[in-house]
Amino acid sequence: MRNRLAFTIALALLAGCAEKNAFVEPPPPTVTVACPEIRTVTTYQEFPGRTEAQTTVEVRARVLGRLEKKGEFEEGGIVKKDDLLYMIEEGPYKAALDAATADVAKATAARDIAKVEFERKQNAFDSTAGKAVSKLDVEAAEANLKGMEAALLGAAAAVEKARIDHEYTTIKAPASGRVSRSLVDVGNLVGGGEMTLLTTIVNDDPVRVFFEASEREALEHLGNRPTLVRPELDGAWRSKELRLELSDGTVYDEVGHIDFADNRIDPNSGTIRIRAMFPNAEAKLAAGLFVRVRVPEDAREAVLVPRVAVQRDMRGSFVLVVDGNSTVVRKDVRTGPLEGGSQIIESGLAGDERIIVAGIQVAREGGKVTAVEAEAASGDADGETPGKAP
Repeated sequence: MRNRLAFTIALALLAGCAEKNAFVEPPPPTVTVACPEIRTVTTYQEFPGRTEAQTTVEVRARVLGRLEKKGEFEEGGIVKKDDLLYMIEEGPYKAALDAATADVAKATAARDIAKVEFERKQNAFDSTAGKAVSKLDVEAAEANLKGMEAALLGAAAAVEKARIDHEYTTIKAPASGRVSRSLVDVGNLVGGGEMTLLTTIVNDDPVRVFFEASEREALEHLGNRPTLVRPELDGAWRSKELRLELSDGTVYDEVGHIDFADNRIDPNSGTIRIRAMFPNAEAKLAAGLFVRVRVPEDAREAVLVPRVAVQRDMRGSFVLVVDGNSTVVRKDVRTGPLEGGSQIIESGLAGDERIIVAGIQVAREGGKVTAVEAEAASGDADGETPGKAP
């Protein structure tokens, strides 16, 4: 009897435990949602390019000699036009100039004697008292005079050449700008067989930026180039405010303008070369930098979502939205360029959807979620969108 009672009590306890351990479905995961932002933005075409100095001047030794002196300039610093850079030994060239000057004096004296001789014989031939000299003597004197005059011109030219060579021993900055390092040390022979490169000077304010536009991209802009009727670039094209993105992702704080387009499409690459000028008074840019040139397009109204909301798989780009039944739905989209923390959506969204912007990792297509509204979709408000060229 007691055993039966114990068995009954055990069964009751097991039944109670079974009721307490019954499965309870967990609540839906919580996600944060936000509606897309619709506003006017300016998109940009983006082109890779290189910076170049406005002017680049090679400083070379133009006469043969020993490099005797280096100017007081600081390598890598700024020099002004006509600042002293180098001195080549001037002794041989000063002597050559003095010798050439002496030759001019000798040629002048010879010319004067020949002139007197010609005039004397000419007067004697023209005398009414009789022909003291023959016409042949007059012509010979005249020819001698012309020869002496030619010799004087040659001597004067030699003086000019000697003077120029002497001046070349003093090498001054041909332009203002930033000077490079000295490529030849004092004491070395320069100018032997070739014009030895001593240093270079660049002026990079403003800085030039060259980039290539494809034939398809250039077609609509070819009419902006100078014509016989309008000899300058079209004002609408010149007035476009270009921006530069540097290799570290920062955007240069000065705007630039297009000032040149080449006169033909390169048949090998199918591109046209374009140049823009950017102010560089603070020397933040240097020649040779790789940059991305942003050319603005027309402003337009666009749909933007936070960049983190856009996902990609084998089917393409998509976002997850929460419908009226708190169910996660996939929306395939076609993306445009980025704008800061936002992504422009070209198609696929109407603008009133509730986009999942946080908690994406717990959301599953077709599953239920608890949606919490975000304050607003994230994104910059500067209205400028760095895009890529199509």
